[in-house]
Amino acid sequence: PRPSRSASAAHPVVPSAPIRAAIAGALHGAVEWLPVSSSGHVALLIDAAGWPEGDPARRRERRALEVALHTGSLIPLGRRVAADVRASPSPSALLGAGVVATGLTSVIGAVAGEAVESRFAGKRSVAAGLSVGSLALVLAERAASRKPPRELAELRLPDALVVGLAQGCAIWPGVSRRAATLAAARARGLDPEAASALSWTAGLPTLLAATGWQFWRTRDELRAAPTAPIAGAATSAVIGTATSALPARTAAWPVVVWAVWRLALAAATLRRD
Repeated sequence: PRPSRSASAAHPVVPSAPIRAAIAGALHGAVEWLPVSSSGHVALLIDAAGWPEGDPARRRERRALEVALHTGSLIPLGRRVAADVRASPSPSALLGAGVVATGLTSVIGAVAGEAVESRFAGKRSVAAGLSVGSLALVLAERAASRKPPRELAELRLPDALVVGLAQGCAIWPGVSRRAATLAAARARGLDPEAASALSWTAGLPTLLAATGWQFWRTRDELRAAPTAPIAGAATSAVIGTATSALPARTAAWPVVVWAVWRLALAAATLRRD
């Protein structure tokens, strides 16, 4: 006999693992361009949909999926950094600042990353990170409005150090690497275009190193069931490439939009079961 509607509603059909990974990859690929925490959106999707990856007992499988999504993002982000470097009036200064920022971030991650990951992975910590990131974006924009804007040619060592420190703070879940680096660069007085370029240039090598490390940690899970991670990585890369114009199209949006967006995500995260 055909199951009743009530039975179907009580036991919704869960997509297969590759389809779940592809859906998560599509969301991640687009949101990665925005200062609103792509990982926070994916976590909310998994929990709201009731997917198996939301089970705490399957934490390593979920981490393997996250690694796959970030791996896919490396392709569109790499293209973005290459374009910014080509367009920069001082490519060496931009690349140098990115290297310095990445170095400082790497030290922070090596010292505190694992401890923060193990102790502050709950939904309250994520919501706190989202909220603090909202405040940082607003305060940074206010600080930037009081200073004469500086361009990429005026990058200095303190700019790179502040951005690297802010990026290191993004090991706290929910903070968002993109939001942290943007806020730091704007607080230093860099104009929006320069702040965005420095954010990507500092973030790509950091993301590459972090993804490589996590890839090694989850190699057994990735080897045991490679189909879903491949689907997630491929979709993240494709959607990330297709939506690469998002930063330019949203550049004129007031920072309060991102602050409210992040606070709404924080509220939704706290309401998760």
